[in-house]
Amino acid sequence: MSARQTSQPKAGRSTRRFLLTALLLGVRCVVSPIDVGAHEVSERLVGFTTSTATGSVGLTRLHELCHSEFSGSRMCTTEEIVASVDPPLATDREFAWVHTTIVASSDHANSLFDVTGKLLSLDQAVSPNCDGWSYPNTTTVAITTDTGAAILRSCADANRVACCGRFTHTIFADGFEDGSTGSWSSTGE
Repeated sequence: MSARQTSQPKAGRSTRRFLLTALLLGVRCVVSPIDVGAHEVSERLVGFTTSTATGSVGLTRLHELCHSEFSGSRMCTTEEIVASVDPPLATDREFAWVHTTIVASSDHANSLFDVTGKLLSLDQAVSPNCDGWSYPNTTTVAITTDTGAAILRSCADANRVACCGRFTHTIFADGFEDGSTGSWSSTGE
């Protein structure tokens, strides 16, 4: 079936130029209609708590700290940190707890990899998520508030919490987002 026979709407002039250029360069393209005015909702980093807590206070308490400062939010997973676009990073370098997302084990007997690529060697008193956010005598992944770098921190340390929530933004006719940072929504609407 040729490009003109597809059920896709006809492309605009700039889109046709792009497709012609892509054809001349031998690039394969797929054209899909853009849902103008659509609202895309995603979970992403919305900020860091100003209050701190040790990694052994419990998961519920860490979620409560986020919710008290960013209504409707909760502690982020490292996967959400990795996927966050235009995150609200701080200018000061502090540390924030995140819930580790394990993606693989390594060739080493007692090692795991977090989605950030951070190696967690269980032989070196490293426990994903402070052993259920309940044990202070171990180490787990945290992120820096200024760059989002994944680092290892003692669960006995008091750190801020990285908070995630639903984030809504609008797609316009030109296919680009509205150019703003979107809008934070505790309901996702």
